[in-house]
Amino acid sequence: MRNPRALAAAMAVIALPLSACSSGGSGSGNGSAGKETSNLPAATQLLSSGATAMTAVQSVRFSINASGQIAGLALRSATGQLTRAGNAQGSASVSEAGALVEINFVIVGSTAYIKGATGGYSKVPLQVATAVYDPEAILDPNKGVVKLLQTATGARTLDRETLDGQSVYHVKALLAQPVLATLVPGDSKSEEGDLWLTVSSSRLVKVAFPVETTSGGSGSVTASFSDFDAPATITAPSS
Repeated sequence: MRNPRALAAAMAVIALPLSACSSGGSGSGNGSAGKETSNLPAATQLLSSGATAMTAVQSVRFSINASGQIAGLALRSATGQLTRAGNAQGSASVSEAGALVEINFVIVGSTAYIKGATGGYSKVPLQVATAVYDPEAILDPNKGVVKLLQTATGARTLDRETLDGQSVYHVKALLAQPVLATLVPGDSKSEEGDLWLTVSSSRLVKVAFPVETTSGGSGSVTASFSDFDAPATITAPSS
């Protein structure tokens, strides 16, 4: 499967984790949209602690969903595991020529391996896809999730909630366009999004933000993160 467009779509999968959001969009949560609640931690402190915590992360499992036909983004959903070194493996559903295509991907060093619904893996130089996305960006403190937390502005803490059995703080903030563009190819402006950080470790476990669809309507991107620092043995597929 050596179609550059399919490869680009697969690389966009890796770009999304950490932007860096489940169908929530900016309207998710408990509906609080007013002032920061005084009895909760300040949002600026939560984001600062979150950036510090995410800087130390060496591996993460991600799940991504995009709703709506988003300009410049073929991804519809993806799951996988990623290491700070840029190695990754997982699967994705992408839109190509109006049809959904299921893709498995493995990235090891400077090589990407892509597998479609039929046949085995095709070996492709990673540099072919770098114009779309550099996999290291997700956990790169100068580009990815850490940068997303560091550059968020106008933040306010909405509530303390339970998410997937974890106690989390729900923060709303304006997410900077340059960072979103790195994490989500095709996004072209700053967006007010929602972030959820764990009470116990300050790690970012979910981020969600709205995006404009090709028709001018409203879509959303949601990325969830789990299994931080879990052992990750990612090797090149045999076929």
